[in-house]
Amino acid sequence: SENNYNIVTVPRARRVHQSYLTAPFTTLQCFWACLTLLCGLHPDQQLPEQYGSPYPDLILTNGPATAVCVILAAKLIRFLQCVFGINFLLRSSTTPPVSNLRTIYVESWARVTKLSTSGVLLLPLADSFLVQWPALAGRRAWWGMKRTRYAGWLVI
Repeated sequence: SENNYNIVTVPRARRVHQSYLTAPFTTLQCFWACLTLLCGLHPDQQLPEQYGSPYPDLILTNGPATAVCVILAAKLIRFLQCVFGINFLLRSSTTPPVSNLRTIYVESWARVTKLSTSGVLLLPLADSFLVQWPALAGRRAWWGMKRTRYAGWLVI
């Protein structure tokens, strides 16, 4: 069968027990890798020719730090597309505009009673925010914000 996928690894935003002094640098490195990946420019990425756009239709993510970078990169691309209407992040100006680039964040299965720090940061940004425990259904990171949606066990 034909391989119509490839696996690309982006660097972690922050390692366990990493110094807070060096974390901003690794987070920026992760964000840049996520941005180039979503634009189809990552050096390890090989998109099939039949794809009309380098942008993914849907981003399904979970976990700390790196998920924040992925969703922020997707939001930045969508914002720049909306404001400027151009694809200046891409090599080709003929690339069609972002069609979807929708984001879904799945809160960790280990989070039973309260949202993670990444979850609190991403709740206003993700297009859909799913939790895996009924106790977290309908939670908000703060007042006036959209609510989480209970989806059952998805990712362990």
